[in-house]
Amino acid sequence: MKLLSSFLTTFLFVLHTCIVSANDKVIKIPIHQRTQTHNNNAINKRASTTGTNGNMTVPLFNAFGKEYLIEIGVGNPPQYFNVTMDTGSADFWIPKSTCPTTACPHSRFDASRSTTYTALSETLSIVYGLGSCSGHYARETITFDNSLALANFTLGLATETKDILRIESSNTSVTSNGIFGLGQPGLSIKTGNKPTHLVQALYNARQIPSPTFSIFLNSQHGLRSELVLGGVDSARVGSEIQYAPIVTYDVSQYYVLPNLGLNATKPVAANNATRLYWAVPGQGVKIAGRSFTNNSTLLQSYIFDSGTTLTYVPDAVAKSIVESFTSDYIWDAINQVYLVDCSQQQQGHVEFLISTSLESSSSAPIVLSVPFSELVVSIDNTCMFGIAPSGGYQLTTGETWILGESTLRSFYTVYDLGRHQMGFAKLAVVSDNITVATDKQQSGNDQKTQVENNAPERISSNTTKSSDASSIIVNIKRNLFLSIFLFCLGKFLL
Repeated sequence: MKLLSSFLTTFLFVLHTCIVSANDKVIKIPIHQRTQTHNNNAINKRASTTGTNGNMTVPLFNAFGKEYLIEIGVGNPPQYFNVTMDTGSADFWIPKSTCPTTACPHSRFDASRSTTYTALSETLSIVYGLGSCSGHYARETITFDNSLALANFTLGLATETKDILRIESSNTSVTSNGIFGLGQPGLSIKTGNKPTHLVQALYNARQIPSPTFSIFLNSQHGLRSELVLGGVDSARVGSEIQYAPIVTYDVSQYYVLPNLGLNATKPVAANNATRLYWAVPGQGVKIAGRSFTNNSTLLQSYIFDSGTTLTYVPDAVAKSIVESFTSDYIWDAINQVYLVDCSQQQQGHVEFLISTSLESSSSAPIVLSVPFSELVVSIDNTCMFGIAPSGGYQLTTGETWILGESTLRSFYTVYDLGRHQMGFAKLAVVSDNITVATDKQQSGNDQKTQVENNAPERISSNTTKSSDASSIIVNIKRNLFLSIFLFCLGKFLL
């Protein structure tokens, strides 16, 4: 009986581990980094979200300096597109074959070649602070390198664009050919039912273990970045992940009001709580080792936006930070940024303080530390400071704080749709020797961008463990483990 009990216990343990492992897999997707050329029309901030009749205008896609692109297949068979990953918008769109090449100069989606295409009646019309696109919505199958597919996903097909899709002067550049919005569904401009967030849809389809995604952008000079669907890549995390709640907004009036502080405690906040941005309660900023500290008298919504190159803060705060960095700066009034000497090598960190409460400042806030070295952003032979004044641009009532790529590169971010929270951790030190090849996408719809060692990878967080047993049962266990291992392997490969 003891031998049988041992056998059954082992069998159930391994079978349970196998079942958990087969479903508890996150997907790592490589992110291409593309450095753009300098032009005076490329810098812009998010547009105001305050519109007439309480409607919201669409935030700007800021494509300046370095873009972060991922490759997505659309249709069956898939047609591949490099699209800009943007946590500051919520719509995914690509150019359609009916879009003229003057407006859509790269590969375009041919609906007639897909067996899973369904057109929708809703029109796509997005006016950005810089540029625009129009077309219609559709439902299609989207694919990540044939290893993960999601059917009936709602996306936009652009039949006209302006000042968004550009032809690069260098043939070696991986080019953006659409926008992949990972923002909160409430931010979508689609009328009627909003599209389900991609990560939530993957979770609903049991493709990933949790409705969570995380982003590792790497340093300015790092070559590999990652988007993880379904969890985190523990190899990239160098500390405990600390979480803060997502800010909701009251959009019932002619303005967008963050439900923070006293507003968060009002009964009306529960009835008018729209999630728009990946935003958390911010309580100030300081510079480690310097005298400058800015403690907000009221909590502010700090918006995290991977589609914006710089970080935008109130004007006086931006000026104080750059003056703490150097006295040798030039104010570029055209582009509304500070220009600094590219050889500047100042020691120190800018620290953004995050409250873990929507109602009040925390006595022990989450500290997001950004080294000065990451705030010298090189564009061609010019360098700009990674923090700029937000000026008169307002996304909501109150101050505008947008933490863009210049700060996001310095820590690991987790976006949790299920618990409505964001997580932050220090980065682990990982070698990133990876070579990005040239973009092959421009010559045809079916050609995929080749990136060395960059295929999406499934990670399992569980491993099996065997224990000692009597000599009679050892061979049985060995065979059992082998059989279930092969079964698990088959599950992993599916």
